[in-house]
Amino acid sequence: MDLKEKTSNTHRHPWELSRAQGILGLIQKRKLKRFADVGAGDGFFARKLLSLHPDVVYAADSEYGDEEACIAGVRCVNSIAKLSRESFDGLILMDVLEHIEDDAAFLQEALDKLVAGGTLLITVPAMQFLFSAHDRFLDHYRRYSRKRLLALLNRNGLAVERCHYFYASLLLFRLISLSKRVLPIPKREPTGVGMWRFSEKNLLTQCIVGFLNADFCISRMLGRRRVYLPGLSVVAVCRKKSSKA
Repeated sequence: MDLKEKTSNTHRHPWELSRAQGILGLIQKRKLKRFADVGAGDGFFARKLLSLHPDVVYAADSEYGDEEACIAGVRCVNSIAKLSRESFDGLILMDVLEHIEDDAAFLQEALDKLVAGGTLLITVPAMQFLFSAHDRFLDHYRRYSRKRLLALLNRNGLAVERCHYFYASLLLFRLISLSKRVLPIPKREPTGVGMWRFSEKNLLTQCIVGFLNADFCISRMLGRRRVYLPGLSVVAVCRKKSSKA
């Protein structure tokens, strides 16, 4: 969760729960031992990474305090500059690059922390035409098409193993919400995932998570066949090439 969306509410949004499950499924068989979750927000996904039994998990976010801390087994730092060079075999950037004005420079800095042959996983919000008040609320500079994200990854010398949209089923709902721009529908202040009112065990939460998991699974399977349904987000799994590659 982006720290700007964090509230006193402790319930996790179904979108956040489903995304964590889907992303873990993409990397769980890779036997990665040292993770850095860059732009980790409140550390929800960094703690999920512990289920993969790595040797160490770092969470880096500029909103953390000055001193290194350890929360629930996750080591926390407030800058990627504090992460050792070429010391991680798993690097996670979930909904981070859209916050960075110079995304290419930031990505190169982050990749300096990844060992040759290491795995990089990135998610970004998709479709620039969907840019909305909620993006501005979260201080986003842009949204990405699959083509734009691939161009960025290729410029940084990454070997892209998969790249596809996900949550195609939510695209219609977002398009309906965009009607507020042209129809006389009362506007509301932007809200975030921190406003979900139901527990993880609530039947409504579980039903929505199951629906989103099916969506993610379909997009993943179609992506293997190079069929890319448009969706609200893009995910890419890459490998850092060695200097000899």
